[in-house]
Amino acid sequence: LKALEVMRRSYGRGGRRGSVLESRAFGELAITDISKNLIKVFYLDEEFRKRQWVDGGIRPHPVKKCGLVGAGVMGGGIAQLLGYYDIPVRIKDINYEALKKALLTAYDMFEHALKRKKLRKHQADYKFGLLSPTITYRGFENSDIVIEAVAEDLNIKQKVFKELSEVVSPKAILASNTSSLPIIEMAQAANSPDRVVGLHFFNPVHLMPLIEIIRSAKTSDETLAATIAFARRIGKVVIVVKDVPGFLINRILFSYLNEAGFLLEEGMALERVDKIARDFGMPMGPIELIDEVGVDVGYKVAKILESAYGPR
Repeated sequence: LKALEVMRRSYGRGGRRGSVLESRAFGELAITDISKNLIKVFYLDEEFRKRQWVDGGIRPHPVKKCGLVGAGVMGGGIAQLLGYYDIPVRIKDINYEALKKALLTAYDMFEHALKRKKLRKHQADYKFGLLSPTITYRGFENSDIVIEAVAEDLNIKQKVFKELSEVVSPKAILASNTSSLPIIEMAQAANSPDRVVGLHFFNPVHLMPLIEIIRSAKTSDETLAATIAFARRIGKVVIVVKDVPGFLINRILFSYLNEAGFLLEEGMALERVDKIARDFGMPMGPIELIDEVGVDVGYKVAKILESAYGPR
């Protein structure tokens, strides 16, 4: 807006006048809290993009093919992102209807990239063609990493990890996209707990730059190094966090969402809560975010966090 104002005020008045106005406007913007915080965020972002979380001497095992279990909205988003970065993905779910939804989610995202001219038609077709659906584990044998993105239920996830252990290569990494459940308890259901790690994406997968990698007490350095390299290859900013309920992001997020719930209980209108948050600078309001995440998913995570941290 300042740039437009400078253009309007300097139009037709010569370069020198324009330079003075531009310098003054830049000076006003450079000293604000917003500017200082954005600079801080930039340096934090750069630090974590390059940060070495494990011994730099470990050569990470490359990922040439990925398996994906769970074809919900998150599964479709993960599949599209991997295809976008030219990684073949084998997607499994219990029925073809779920697989159809995941493929439609991915297809719509590729179409959007096509309209935005980020991809050409032949590129979008090739990348979408890297996604293949199945209702069995056939095709998972040669996956270098398998991402589990099923319902947020520990029993279901443990069953999936047990089944995967009997199918995949002994070198394959088994990663869970859980948002709150303990990785160690999933690892104990697998043949090799040292190959199990948390890999928590955020929705929408193709837009959110952050990814949480969760290391359990059994996760090996080699598994961690390969998972970090894989996450950076698909354009993510990595943070490695401890295996505690809610990890890092949801412990912060749920305090924020809880407060929105208290405001509703006290009588504030839904629209007003969201408007205040958007006016502050959030991309969407907390009520809209709860709806986007899913009230059922949010409820399950909230119960997990409550049992770990109490009523707060």
